[in-house]
Amino acid sequence: RRSTITLIDRGSARLARGLWLLSLRGRQRAFWLPTWGRELVLQAAATSGATSIVVAPLADPSVWIGRHLMIDHPTGPVFREITAAAWDALGIRLSIAAPGKSVALGTPVHLLVKVRSDADRIELTHGANRTELALPLIETPS
Repeated sequence: RRSTITLIDRGSARLARGLWLLSLRGRQRAFWLPTWGRELVLQAAATSGATSIVVAPLADPSVWIGRHLMIDHPTGPVFREITAAAWDALGIRLSIAAPGKSVALGTPVHLLVKVRSDADRIELTHGANRTELALPLIETPS
């Protein structure tokens, strides 16, 4: 799958973005990107030590095993891999490593896809107080 993301940076983030682009080494390095979709909707809150979360049943549990997710926690994102999945009374129970933070019902949870740049050349547009770039991406096997 192919897509394009647009990134806008201001202040010191402009230099950090440039260094990140260099670290990608063109098309060589892949990185994880959230889908920002609603594929995983929490059906119950989870404690900081919980080793599973319950999400709405959108597909067979076997589809989720081995996928990566991001819990969009207000204090910062939490990244985990789904190690097992099974039917639950509330939906599908996904086994993950404990998030280390309590996760409230309604907290966004997004799937992650591994992508890499799909361009040999990336153009940065510099303004007085911002830098903007459009980065074409292609999904890679994880």
